Amino acid sequence: RVPFALLAVLGALTALGPVTMELYTPSLPRLAQFFGVGLAEVQGTISSMMATFGVAQVFVGNLSDTLGRRPIVAAGLALYTYASLSSALAHSIAQLQLQRAAQGVGSAVAMVTGQALVRDYFPDLKTRERVTSRLASVRAGCPLLAPILGAYLQLWLDWPATFVCMAALGLATLWGTRLIPPAPPKNPAGGAGLCALLRASLGLLRESEFLSYVCADVCNFVGFINYVTTASYVLQVHYGVPLARFGLIYGVNAVGLILGSELSHRLSSVRGMGGQRGVLHLALGVSTVGAAALLVVGLSPGLAASYWALVVPSAVYNVGRGALTVQCITLALEKHPAQAGLASGLMFAVRAVVSAIAITALGVVYDEKGAEDGEGSRPDAGPGPLCVAMALSQACALGLYTLLRWRALRTGPAAGADRAQGMAAFDGAAEGAELEAGAADGSLPAVQPE
Repeated sequence: RVPFALLAVLGALTALGPVTMELYTPSLPRLAQFFGVGLAEVQGTISSMMATFGVAQVFVGNLSDTLGRRPIVAAGLALYTYASLSSALAHSIAQLQLQRAAQGVGSAVAMVTGQALVRDYFPDLKTRERVTSRLASVRAGCPLLAPILGAYLQLWLDWPATFVCMAALGLATLWGTRLIPPAPPKNPAGGAGLCALLRASLGLLRESEFLSYVCADVCNFVGFINYVTTASYVLQVHYGVPLARFGLIYGVNAVGLILGSELSHRLSSVRGMGGQRGVLHLALGVSTVGAAALLVVGLSPGLAASYWALVVPSAVYNVGRGALTVQCITLALEKHPAQAGLASGLMFAVRAVVSAIAITALGVVYDEKGAEDGEGSRPDAGPGPLCVAMALSQACALGLYTLLRWRALRTGPAAGADRAQGMAAFDGAAEGAELEAGAADGSLPAVQPE
């Protein structure tokens, strides 16, 4: 049985990133008005957060393996709380972007250590899959609840209130980390050097099977995050959705995410489904159906007269998203228990960096389209660019996953040899540290699930 207190702390850690992203999305049009800037500059507050969120995760994962989870997560949450309060006091868009970058580092610490702790404390695959699914449901619930709360904070107070709320969440999570059971570092000296870290990362990325899960998750996530960051403009500016109703409409997609994540672990145990990989394939198919419908809407302006033409296919896309992320994370980390922090950090890092680039590119498209239409900084281009971007993201997810799975099946044992060669220095340092620790105190205590 999974302890509820530990599950709650893990849920808070993994939810911090999505809350940081989505709580203030209803305020994006207001931020553009307040600072007198365009969509691309406002989305720069998201891109800066995503970029540091991505880069930091590679180092955070390795540091948490080396120094232990608890000290790393405490430092990250303290930084997150400080950056959230500073964001509420920002006087320029550049200052806000800088503080959002610091928030990204703190969010990265929470996300990576939260996912690695699941691997640490739940060695049984079925239990870990169930916990990962529950945490995915928590993350999926953020797009449902966070925009609703953010919309009312914007309506009653103003955009700084959303960052004060983030600071309160960071402080509460920091207090809750005292419930995390103590455990020794997984690799006390593993990857302490930058060269060893780079070799270990390259070793993972050379493994076709690991890379197939990363690419499927990352490309599918790009479509999702484009919707998260752009739908607030499309719904409020193009369709004229009132702020008080925005969160409820926006939350329809969160229902799809929750449904997908809840069904994921249930379907994997159904006979004839093909286990976890079978559910992953089904999830890719569901997202592809939603993406195909979005492409039709994006290329046919007459079909987009109602905002439901955007919302419903996006919800279908996100049913697949909810199931896909559970299986990609579980399968990607399954073969790397000693480097769970590094593998998790690398996976989320690629996701965040690619997403930051995609968000900025889509913002520029909307700004240029708005300028062509004579709307200035108002991105009144309709849902077309967003729909096409989501469809292209899913096409990349399906194509890259298929190609890399074919390569993994074709190379077979050779792929494992390549990975072993890339990880040799990293694993050698970890083994040496474990032998030294064993000589000092007999053995490293094993972490047992509660």
